Amino acid sequence: MTKITFTIPSVLNAGGGEKKTELEVSTLKESFEKISEIMGDDFKRKVFESDGSPRSLINIYINGKNAAFDSGLDTILNENDEVYILPAVAGGSELSEKELDQYSRQVMLEQIGYQGQLKLKILLYVLLVLVDLVIQSQHV
Repeated sequence: MTKITFTIPSVLNAGGGEKKTELEVSTLKESFEKISEIMGDDFKRKVFESDGSPRSLINIYINGKNAAFDSGLDTILNENDEVYILPAVAGGSELSEKELDQYSRQVMLEQIGYQGQLKLKILLYVLLVLVDLVIQSQHV
């Protein structure tokens, strides 16, 4: 068994803020079993299908890399690995799956997190709109 940190974002923690939990486990599957015991039934319903597999809209990252590209739940975890789960989002001002993959390291950082990355995305859009307005005003 190895010690890992399992991070649950606020959106999966009933709005209770980001939660980091240290676990002693060997595989990703074991980490999900233990974190499910800790978080309870509401968490299980949000994250897992009835057969126990993660829902298709749940992204699992190990040290910033999407676990889907590894061995999935059978992935063997190493000492001090960081597991982070995020629900996939679509449309609007949320982060797309591509953006989650692209910015997964920033999302995992305690100082930035999912909400911080979302704010950065919104600020980028605001900046682009302002630049466009300045350019348009110069052509009037």
